[in-house]
Amino acid sequence: MLKKTIRLTRDQRKALSELKSVLHMTGLDPDAQIKRWQSDPDAILPILRSMLDQVVRSEVLNWYTMTDLILDMALLDHVFGKNRSRSSLRRSRRYRTVQSMLRKLYPRQKLQLLRTFKNVPKPICRSIGAMNELRNGLAHSFFLEDIPPSNRTYMGRNVFTVDGLEFFLEDMRRVRYFFEPWLEPLERSFNADESA
Repeated sequence: MLKKTIRLTRDQRKALSELKSVLHMTGLDPDAQIKRWQSDPDAILPILRSMLDQVVRSEVLNWYTMTDLILDMALLDHVFGKNRSRSSLRRSRRYRTVQSMLRKLYPRQKLQLLRTFKNVPKPICRSIGAMNELRNGLAHSFFLEDIPPSNRTYMGRNVFTVDGLEFFLEDMRRVRYFFEPWLEPLERSFNADESA
């Protein structure tokens, strides 16, 4: 059974067009790159590998900042309570002070603080630590070849492979679901709808 294609709204079409333009500008449109370099076939493989490098690093950085935010939210909830609205809190000097202090901490330091009042299972702590190590390994060298193989892995798996990246992403979702359990059923429902 074929799925019915949805009609995009004007804003959705504009967002899609901007995404395609950004992918083209940043050289992350594989079809455009293959077409561009068809006169030099030997250049295609290094270009595709470079694109993969950019996408994987971007995903690792995205999860690093997401995890950092999740830890911030857990700490802020502890200090200010879960029931206060973020918009009203943001106007308070005390909130801005605590946020300023949190910006100076790394995820591992935030996790240590969090563990003083919340029981965080060791596998979650290991995942955050491994993610932090991976991010640090990828963030400080431009050329992938200059990064030792151990710094390209997440818990022993190379994140520049489909299996390794999939393992990393699943584990990061598990970390997120621990701190934001209400998200898991929503995402499962969404994924079930997509596969139907």
